[in-house]
Amino acid sequence: MIADAGRAALLVALILASYGVAAGIFAGRTRRDDVLLSVRRAAWACFALVLVAAAALIASLVAKDYSLRFVALYTSNDAPLNYAVTSMWAGNAGSLLLWVVVLMLFTSIVALTTRHQYRELAPYALAVLMGVGVFFLTMINFLDSPFQRLPVPPPDGRGLNPLLENYWMQIHPPALYLGYVSAAVPFAFAVAALVTRRLDAEWIKGTHRWTLLTWAFLSLGNLLGAKWAYETLGWGGYWGWDPVENAAIMPWFTATAFLHSVMIQERRGMMKVWNVSLIVATFCLTIFGTFLVRSGVLTSVHSFGLSNLGPFFFGFLGFVILGSIALIVSRLKDLRSEATLDSVLSRESSFLVNNLLLIGAAFAIFWGTVYPLVSEATRGLKVTVGAPYYDEVVGPILLAIFLLMGIGPLIAWRRATAANLVRNFRFPIGVGLAALLACIALGLRQIPTLLAAPVLGFVLGGVILEFARGARARVRGFGEPWPTAFARLFARHPSRYGGYLVHVGMILIAVGVIGSKVYQDASEATLQPGGSTQIGGYTLRYEGLNQTATATREVNRATVAVLSDGRQVGTLYPEKNFFPMQQQPQTIVGLRSTLADDLYVVLAAWQPSGEITLKSYLNPLVAWIWIGGAVALLGSLVCFLPGPRPARTRRTQDEATPRSCDCRRGPVTNTLLLALAFAAAAFIFVGWPFFQGRPRPQARRDDALAELRRKRDSIYAALRELEFDARTGKISPKDHAELSESYKRQAIALLKQLDERTRDELLAIDDEIEREVASRRTTTRRRTGLRCVACGAAMDASDRFCRQCGVPRSRSCTRCGAAVETGDRFCPRCGAGL
Repeated sequence: MIADAGRAALLVALILASYGVAAGIFAGRTRRDDVLLSVRRAAWACFALVLVAAAALIASLVAKDYSLRFVALYTSNDAPLNYAVTSMWAGNAGSLLLWVVVLMLFTSIVALTTRHQYRELAPYALAVLMGVGVFFLTMINFLDSPFQRLPVPPPDGRGLNPLLENYWMQIHPPALYLGYVSAAVPFAFAVAALVTRRLDAEWIKGTHRWTLLTWAFLSLGNLLGAKWAYETLGWGGYWGWDPVENAAIMPWFTATAFLHSVMIQERRGMMKVWNVSLIVATFCLTIFGTFLVRSGVLTSVHSFGLSNLGPFFFGFLGFVILGSIALIVSRLKDLRSEATLDSVLSRESSFLVNNLLLIGAAFAIFWGTVYPLVSEATRGLKVTVGAPYYDEVVGPILLAIFLLMGIGPLIAWRRATAANLVRNFRFPIGVGLAALLACIALGLRQIPTLLAAPVLGFVLGGVILEFARGARARVRGFGEPWPTAFARLFARHPSRYGGYLVHVGMILIAVGVIGSKVYQDASEATLQPGGSTQIGGYTLRYEGLNQTATATREVNRATVAVLSDGRQVGTLYPEKNFFPMQQQPQTIVGLRSTLADDLYVVLAAWQPSGEITLKSYLNPLVAWIWIGGAVALLGSLVCFLPGPRPARTRRTQDEATPRSCDCRRGPVTNTLLLALAFAAAAFIFVGWPFFQGRPRPQARRDDALAELRRKRDSIYAALRELEFDARTGKISPKDHAELSESYKRQAIALLKQLDERTRDELLAIDDEIEREVASRRTTTRRRTGLRCVACGAAMDASDRFCRQCGVPRSRSCTRCGAAVETGDRFCPRCGAGL
């Protein structure tokens, strides 16, 4: 019965999502509030239904309902509760359901947050999001359902893939899915802006924070995936340029490019085509990654193997790409830049070059990923693109990106002089040279280190200088103590200084990557009990092998003592397990981690006599990768200030013993009945706005006035940025005075136009009010029946003179309209006081 409820909920969710697409487009064209409210309700109902389906699948996994094919494939009787729940995203169908749940969650949030803003964009944005939902729901309902039944349920399930029985795999896929799916929201707003031709900064405001959310979750997902690979695969590394790893990192590059280039559009109205294209590329790359995982065209430890969904994903991806290109080309006239690049020495130009490098890195990774497919299709020869290609091609691009990461914040907007550059670059260059000299003094003479050290030092010096200048400006301007001034930098400018924290995190990650790549030490030794081997400054002493067997696995666990300078500093327990059911081994690494290095020990082979083969790796500075990732994520959270409230977790109390379904009705009948019940409830909930009275069209805003106000706000922001650059010494007094005068002239001209437009708007409003009052007076006259005693024209009770002939109202009774004499104090007909 639980599975039938899940299947029925997915069917009704598909119907509602299809309705949401059509109704959203209709609401956008007609601007009807009742239809838009119905679309919002459809989104909320859709989320509730897919949540019911997800709960039904999790309940079936926990209850070990092996009548479902998905449950039989991905869990077993001995699976603990946490792995029973997380096995939902271990298979193709369950991961698609998780995708839809997250998509409908974000769609519901968009429906909720756009009730009082983005009125023109919201209908089309919701229609796009519901359209993406229709695609995924169609596949879940008809191609790969998680509620597909088996004719004969097995007594036990196959169980989870041993490689997935890891703590990080419980949170890595949901984090990555949050990043993938959240990219659909900026894409939906971009499409809405293109359709409505509202290509000013409004759609940017609606997508900026969502893109930041995408970036944060993609960063978290990739970081957790690297941690899982480091601890589970047993090869001594954390990133192997696997095709699916590449697919997860490519949208991260394009999202990073958008977060930098969008600042240029917000301040200068430039790079509109570029920004829209970056949003489309980010969404398409998330779909491309999903296609790689589920198509089976490339071999990866992350993929779900062969699947019949590959062609459908490929078709959907092609539809999105072609449709987006057609839409962008048709709006090129509306996407023209409002300004031009004033100088090569400006922050705009540095951001532009930075964007080109980020896109270049993404393209290099994309080409290395798809080249084996291209080679096999054109030459019939399947080749493998390994890590050396990515290290040699992407490595230099990343180094150049880091260099621009340090240059950009030190340059003012519009233009900078050579004198300003010398003054702003002195300290960062000094830090970079100090880092280079420190590496040489420590004997670190490898080329990658000598190239990276001054660049990373330069970036770090620039960040330190920015924090120091900002805090000093507050100390001088507001008289605040240094700690208070430093703390208020984040409160006053969270986006700027949160971004600097992200830069610091990237520096720490780069230090960890260079240290572990360039200075990794590896050894392999075959040992008898009591034997030892050396690696770096450590001695590994093999003390024994423990072999046990359970119903599901064979466990081989070695005990290895770690000694440094003759003193034991720890004990490691590397394991190699074998799962007969899956015919697959599992590696559990012995890991000792410090800030200086990681000692990484793998049990490679063993003999019945107790002899073992150990593979050992000494990876310097790996811990700084995880520390840097945490700092970068903290910086992205600062950019969201004021921070979101902590999510509340709801604990369920219902832990009743699951029972097998013995309903009299069959599964198909149960599904149909439940689908009808869900459909009836959804129909009432979604259709209720249509029964609230006459539909009221949305008010059309004055587009020209809104554009003037946007330009005014942009000029004000540019003035504030210019004053900040002047206080922190990024721009000379002469350039400051010249640019300030230019901005003020533009602001005065805009304010004059706004004043004229506002005056015309107020006059139009006054005229409308007068017409409304006149209309109501006419209606009132018709109701009262008062007439002028001279000409018989209709009169209002408040009129003192006739509007037709001007005869004073005092000659008629205010209640009944009867004629009265000039000296009468009371009406002779009704007695009312005059």
